[in-house]
Amino acid sequence: MAKLQNTTVSDADIREFADSASDFGFELRILSTLKGLSIDCEHSGTYDDPVTQRPRQFDIRALVDLGTLRIRLAIECKNLRENFPLVMFEVPRSETESYHDVIFSHEPQRGDSVLSIPIMDSHGAKLRLAGNSSFYPPHEYVGKACSQVGRLLSNDLTGNDAEVYDKWYQAIHSAHDLVDRANNDWESNEQKACVTFVLPILVVPNNRLWRIKYQSDGTRASDPERTSRTTMYIDKFVAPADRFAGIAASFSHLEIVTEQGLADLCNGFLTGDLAAKAFSQDGVKAVFPDEE
Repeated sequence: MAKLQNTTVSDADIREFADSASDFGFELRILSTLKGLSIDCEHSGTYDDPVTQRPRQFDIRALVDLGTLRIRLAIECKNLRENFPLVMFEVPRSETESYHDVIFSHEPQRGDSVLSIPIMDSHGAKLRLAGNSSFYPPHEYVGKACSQVGRLLSNDLTGNDAEVYDKWYQAIHSAHDLVDRANNDWESNEQKACVTFVLPILVVPNNRLWRIKYQSDGTRASDPERTSRTTMYIDKFVAPADRFAGIAASFSHLEIVTEQGLADLCNGFLTGDLAAKAFSQDGVKAVFPDEE
């Protein structure tokens, strides 16, 4: 922690912090944006960290409900400063990195064995959509490293990911908890079946997200450019809480978006454009033959 001045903090100081640097005010703006799109949200609840087993607080969880198709969003918000924006370093996505998992859940079905017991009854499966059927097709640019970049008082450039690391870590582990919810999404659906896509998301203010593209050989392929949405490849396996009959899955990517980028992403799901990409016919037709 940086050394502090030995002066009393005033109400003006606190007001300045709340108006310019606090994550909480930014978080409320994001919540308002989502509610303006009529998206169901939870704000500032807790979950048990799957690694430390300690309770942690999430920023926002959102549900885009399209009937038998659902998108669950684990959203963390970081109010980056203008003088310390986030830069994503990207390379072309490989074939092996081009996938995403969705969870198909349905009313439990008793196994054929006479030894079958209810706690182990099948109630769904992971569906992996890969290649051009994936939400993350091959050869698009994908982030492999990120850094906040700024200039020191000495005029030297500096960069690190310390401020955003904890937030994207929380987004991933909050999404871990949503996989368990997705296991049971069939319960609140009239068809007693559902396909759910779980997305971890980090949101930063507009105009504070940059990208720079590289070829696979390390040659820079573009100048830095502002963007409203980028992705980072994470390939994170998620074990189910129910070790007998739970459905495991993996997060292939973390979404990193600006405030406008999040609105565009959610609008894409609501209008069907991105929903069609997330639930491609190859995957959805297998479990819902009549799904449009």
